[in-house]
Parts: sequence; C-alpha cells; structure tokens
Amino acid sequence: MANSALPNKPGILYVGVNDLGEILQDKAPETWQHDITAWGNGCFPELPVIPRTLTKDGKEFLAVVVPLSEARPHFARPAFKRQGAKTIPASQQETDEWIAYRNSKAPFILDWKHKTIHLQQLKEGIGGSIFDESGAYTLIDCNPWFVTLHKLGSGVQKTFPLSAVDLKMNDVKVNELMLVYRPYY
Repeated sequence: MANSALPNKPGILYVGVNDLGEILQDKAPETWQHDITAWGNGCFPELPVIPRTLTKDGKEFLAVVVPLSEARPHFARPAFKRQGAKTIPASQQETDEWIAYRNSKAPFILDWKHKTIHLQQLKEGIGGSIFDESGAYTLIDCNPWFVTLHKLGSGVQKTFPLSAVDLKMNDVKVNELMLVYRPYY
C-alpha cells in the first residue's frame, strides 16, 4: 500500500476481521500492533504504519493506516549483496542505484561510474554569452533526475539534469561514452 496508495487516500488494513466483517478474537490488538509495527520497521526502507485499535459490537480489532510513502518503493526486507564470502544487506544508496539502473538512460550511464567520459555541450541559446561545459569528466553518479560529473584536471564537480542529456559513443575516442548536453535557456 505504501508503494501504490493515492496521495490523499491511504490504504487501510483491518486486522482481526474476516472477509464478512466479523471480529475474530484470536489475538489481542496490542499484540497485533506490536507485530505489525515490528514488521514495518523491518521493511526496507523502514515502512511507517499507523496502527489504531477500534471497537465494534464490544470487540476490538486493529486498523492499520498505510499512507503513500515518499521513500517508495518498499520491500519486505532489505536487498542483499555479496562481499567476498559474506552476504550483507545493501545500503539504501546501493538499492537506489539498482532501481535507477532499470530506468531509461540511468542504467547505461551508471555502467560508466568512476570512468572517464566526454561531455559535449550544444550551444542553442538565443542571445547572451554561453559558458561551455564541454570536456573530459569522471562520472560520479547518476539517478533518474540528474548526472553528476567531476571535470578532469580541476576540483570542479557539476550536476546536469538528465532530461537535458542525450547519449552517444565518442566518435574520436573509441569505447568512451559521450553525454550531449542541451542546456535550458
């Protein structure tokens, strides 16, 4: 529900109630509250849930409110990765990168992370001077919204909107990615 609820309409899960709306008394609501909160805390990233005890016909049951989450997608448990002979939980950043890897340009660009690429800025502006960002860079990071580069031979780090970047291979240097940047004017 946290992955797909509507912004102003959270999901509600009724615990201790069957499909006919009959209250089942197999567990105390406090026990369910504890179990569901612990489950939410064990999700990746942690899933905020709002459990509330309700009463119907003198019997208690639990309503769990699950709002749309800004941190979606959520998983029932963390992703894991191999580190040598060990299996360890992946960090939030690594999981975000893996998810971004599935999106449009980001997967291909992330294959060049920490490698040298070339940026070519197209000059399509009307009037005024244009600062040319073209040159050799190291790819620092990429997500569905922007790409971060470090200009070689300087301490300058730049971020460009991914929507303004096209991809091609460098025609001069074989096997080098070229980002074609179309600045917004």
